[in-house]
Amino acid sequence: EVKKPMMFVHARARLRQEKRHDEKAVVEEAPHRPSRVWSEKEVWEPGRLRPSPVALEAAPRTVSYCADFVSEAEEAALLGCLPEDDEALWTRVTGGRLVAKFDDEDMPPVLSRVTRDAPVLASNFVLLNSYAPGQGVMAHTDGPAYDPAAAALSLGQDRLIYFRERLAPSEVGRRDASSPVCSVLLRRRSLLRFDDDAYSAHTHGLDDLLDDLPVEVVGQKAPCANLDLAGAKDGDELCITDRRVSITVRRRRHGPTEE
Repeated sequence: EVKKPMMFVHARARLRQEKRHDEKAVVEEAPHRPSRVWSEKEVWEPGRLRPSPVALEAAPRTVSYCADFVSEAEEAALLGCLPEDDEALWTRVTGGRLVAKFDDEDMPPVLSRVTRDAPVLASNFVLLNSYAPGQGVMAHTDGPAYDPAAAALSLGQDRLIYFRERLAPSEVGRRDASSPVCSVLLRRRSLLRFDDDAYSAHTHGLDDLLDDLPVEVVGQKAPCANLDLAGAKDGDELCITDRRVSITVRRRRHGPTEE
């Protein structure tokens, strides 16, 4: 029996994982209802101007970022709206991460404001993720159920997100794309936007940090594309001690989808 090269085996496994994640994004649409419906006035500061994301030249095309998309008070209020122990709100998925999904029809008012302010044209879908300290999510794409654009608001904890080149099926086993092409430092209260090339031709993910006191080092695994905008430098250590919540805004397609 001829053994396949390890690079081939690992690449095939990553492709299968990515395909399962894409399928999951399409079929897993359980309804979620927060125990308490918060009004916009309880969270959002009236008249506050939102900064526009700035393109990151050192990242894949169409990745942009801005700091302080929400204020500290708004962040605290949003986290208060989304408590970990709200069993009516969250579904626990493989790996322990908490997830909730909302369409236009069942969108709580406080999240409707995010869809209006986030720079995704005609957005109609919100995905919430709640990560325990050090929890991550494997490299993935978001699948064909959505238009190729997403904006993610980060709350509670700084983390690094990694972009990797996505292999075509014909390239699996011929090229290794396991190393990230770049990282982006997601400061709490920041907004990350990516579409087109970055959305479809790259995967994105957060590392699982299994240490008792998880730490990430900026620039250690891949160049960080937003050092200046995030107020960071290579070698900075991120002590991962708090829960992180991401609010991701997309436009979901209706009807058959193809990729």
